[in-house]
Amino acid sequence: MLTSFGKILRKIRLDRFERLLDMADKVGISVAFLSSVEIDKKSIPVGMEDKIIELYDLDRNMASLLRKEADICRKNFTVKPSDSFGHEAMDMFVKTLENFS
Repeated sequence: MLTSFGKILRKIRLDRFERLLDMADKVGISVAFLSSVEIDKKSIPVGMEDKIIELYDLDRNMASLLRKEADICRKNFTVKPSDSFGHEAMDMFVKTLENFS
């Protein structure tokens, strides 16, 4: 099943008469990985949406939509605190989240 992010990628490809292989080559990933991202078997790599926006010269509205859907569909994210206080705050936040599961 295509994710909302995957649907946008497919639309970008089809609007330009490209195959999955063409987009994968442009982005620098394998066809299998791109397909897996589209159908939610793999998480969207950080920066992938920005690379696509640049490669396909997407307008502001499409770029905004792609970024929004990438954030919604992304399974993993990384937080890098800038100081010890931030690290402690993140640690407390994660422990609080663990109590909910």
